[in-house]
Amino acid sequence: MGEPELDRDFLWHLLENIPAMIWMTDENQACVYVNQATLAFTGKSSAELLNNGWRETIHPDDLVPLDASLAHHLENHQPLRAEIRNRRYDGEYRWIQVRGQPLFDKDGRYRGTIGLSLDVTDARQHEHELARMVTHDKLTGLPNRALIESLIEAAVDNARADGRKLPVLTFGVDRFQTINETQGHGAGDALLAEVGRRIGLMRHGHEVAGHLSGNRFVMIAEPSLSTESAYRAAGRLLDLCRTPFRLNDIPHELTASVGISIFPDDGYQPSELMRAAEAALQTAKQLGGNHFAFFDRDLHGNAKNRFDLETDLRRAIPAGELVLHFQPKVSLPDYRLVGFEALVRWLHPERGMLPPVTFVNLAEEAGMIGPLTRWVFEAVGRHQREWLDAGLHPVPIAINVSPREFLGDLLEEHLTAYKQFDLPDGLMEIEITESTMIDDFDRVCRIVTSLTEAGIKVAMDDFGTGYSSLASLNRLPISTLKIDRAFTKDVDWDRASRAVASAIISLAAELGLDVVAEGVETREQLTVLRALKCRVVQGFLTGRPVPAQEAVELLRHPAPIPTARGLIETVAPAVPQ
Repeated sequence: MGEPELDRDFLWHLLENIPAMIWMTDENQACVYVNQATLAFTGKSSAELLNNGWRETIHPDDLVPLDASLAHHLENHQPLRAEIRNRRYDGEYRWIQVRGQPLFDKDGRYRGTIGLSLDVTDARQHEHELARMVTHDKLTGLPNRALIESLIEAAVDNARADGRKLPVLTFGVDRFQTINETQGHGAGDALLAEVGRRIGLMRHGHEVAGHLSGNRFVMIAEPSLSTESAYRAAGRLLDLCRTPFRLNDIPHELTASVGISIFPDDGYQPSELMRAAEAALQTAKQLGGNHFAFFDRDLHGNAKNRFDLETDLRRAIPAGELVLHFQPKVSLPDYRLVGFEALVRWLHPERGMLPPVTFVNLAEEAGMIGPLTRWVFEAVGRHQREWLDAGLHPVPIAINVSPREFLGDLLEEHLTAYKQFDLPDGLMEIEITESTMIDDFDRVCRIVTSLTEAGIKVAMDDFGTGYSSLASLNRLPISTLKIDRAFTKDVDWDRASRAVASAIISLAAELGLDVVAEGVETREQLTVLRALKCRVVQGFLTGRPVPAQEAVELLRHPAPIPTARGLIETVAPAVPQ
């Protein structure tokens, strides 16, 4: 069979029903045909579009580049390629992709162009959004760190060429961590989004603002011959917090701090200027907040050290620099190993082994406490699995969790990292502080209940120093109370500390809870705690934090553990009166 013959009526019907704009011009570029899709898009009749009527629907700014494309198309008999804005029937200009093919007769003479036009507005917007996601912060909509650094670099080049100074300001809401702990991380995110919105509204002229990370924003002020523009910008940033923020439908009056660095006085590169501004911000916060401060080289040492430490911490986890140490929990009176508390250490390649006090608060402030907590959960699970596979009998390991992580990502992310090792119930204990319960006690109860049902114990750390009431304690399904070291350290000579410790131990017994006294460092303290019938202690006296390989030895010799053997005969059971 030969190829089917398509008659003229069929071809006409086909063109009229293609769901794309089809058009045809003659050799003089006068429009001689448009299909129904073109009429439907423009809302015009054939008579209005034929000849040169179609030009009235093109955006005025696009006529010149379109004519240039048409000229190239006609002179070279090459396919037509263009993207222009075309007015739709409702008056909106839409981006149209134009593709045309030259037509020739049998003698090779150009007779016109047949073309196809497609509405690509939505696709362009999607591409724009994808590109924006790479360079802008999702939470605030502001430029992210990568884009800000390139913008600072361009601004520095312009300021250098004009012989002007360029102020770079970093900005942060004071006591932001308290908002997270008391109002929840959702409120903290809402606060950052609102700060971003307000910064966008208060910018002047060519000022540019961005979001670095956590509670850190940056602004590139207008270049000037003096530091006057820096003063003005800093004042407006402080005023940004004057209007209360509504968090969980409650107004909160907040303050902010601003740090300022100046090109070229404080650096030539974006990284130098941002470090200097960060150092100045720390100075402003040390003044009590609600201040701005310029970079001071005399104060730069400590601030730079902190900034460098934060930078190093961001690569510490992927670089495998974190390790766990395990502090024994010992039962009385037999000094048997009954548990560990996991304590994270940072094996810094240049500074050596750093304790958690050096970097945990820094991780909180820098927005890195989530990845750090997740790493600890995974590391604890991995060690427990290794010990089980080696034929040992692991004891429960306690992990300290910040209020934000407990109320936020604990169940969804951190526990998932632990549970991948398929461990028996009862090998994990989570320690929370009393301050965790300030904001949403009912939510805390639900989380603790879920953990208990999953075979995970929950201990209240630092008991006696926080905000919990006996009524809330009775409702909260925790398993353990930990006597804070503030009472333990003076329990052997201070009657009030001894009375508090005794009350906590008695309360735990009445409620059916375990009790642990932490911070035990002297034999005298241990003597009193034994007499008060405290069943478990931890501290330097009975066992310092040890690396994993030494923890294995303690698991092999759990009763009595080697570090406590010398205490069995030397600690008397009497309590001083």
